Amino acid sequence: PAGAGPGTEAMPPSQSTHSSPPLFFPFPAQEL
Repeated sequence: PAGAGPGTEAMPPSQSTHSSPPLFFPFPAQEL
């Protein structure tokens, strides 16, 4: 889902390095 947060980009392993927080969860860092 676009606009949900930076954590959504961490869902695919390729996008995880592009997102600010190195999260592997489909949740934004603010949710954690």
